[in-house]
Formats: sequence, C-alpha cells, structure tokens
Amino acid sequence: MVEGKQGLKIEKDFEFLIPPLTDEECEPFEKNIIKYGCSDPIKVWAPYDTILDGHNRFRICTRKGIKFEVMSIELETREDALNWIIENQLGRRNLTATQRSYLLGKRYLNEKKAAHRPDVSRHNDLF
Repeated sequence: MVEGKQGLKIEKDFEFLIPPLTDEECEPFEKNIIKYGCSDPIKVWAPYDTILDGHNRFRICTRKGIKFEVMSIELETREDALNWIIENQLGRRNLTATQRSYLLGKRYLNEKKAAHRPDVSRHNDLF
C-alpha cells in the first residue's frame, strides 16, 4: 500500500456505480474521518491510479489534508474493473433494492460483453 498518493484519478463511469452518500450520511462520515483518520485504504486500479473504491474518503482526505493509504488492485481490463466495483458494492448492506438490481444488470451486461470479445491470442497466431 502507498500512503496519500495525490495523483489518483476519478473516472465518472466508475464513480456512477457507487451510490452517493445521503445528506444524513455525509456529515457524520466526514466528522468521523476528521476525528479518527481514514481507516480504510482507497482502492485503485493498478497501474492506472484510477479509484475503484473510496471516492468520498479521497475527496474528504484531500480537502482536509488527512493522510490515507492506497491499495492497488490488479485487473486486466476495464470490464474487470467495472465488475470489481459492482461486486464490491453488492457486498455492502446499505444498497436499496433498486440500486442492487441496477448493479446486477450492469454486471450481466459487462459479462455478456466480455463473453463476445474475440480471443486476441488466436489472432496473433496468424501473423
């Protein structure tokens, strides 16, 4: 893990998969981070330094000058990164039925898209 890396990127398509904090959640969450620090690492897609999980923590820590750790997640493709975010979110208990259904649908579409992707290794054998 790397501590406090500031060159992290937020990709809107990734962040969109994560339900935003409600007004009731936002203030206590920020106060908790200010008081106790950032206890969970910001998870990023290596080697792109794109945030997979921890968008809110990253913004709060960056704005308040609070140290945080970064954990790199090794994933091969963009679809793998999207599916990682979806699986991570589905493992949380605070999703509404609608949010859960949306994420399951997105995962299905990503997996369907990946299943129809041509096998590049077989094409390389031709050249």
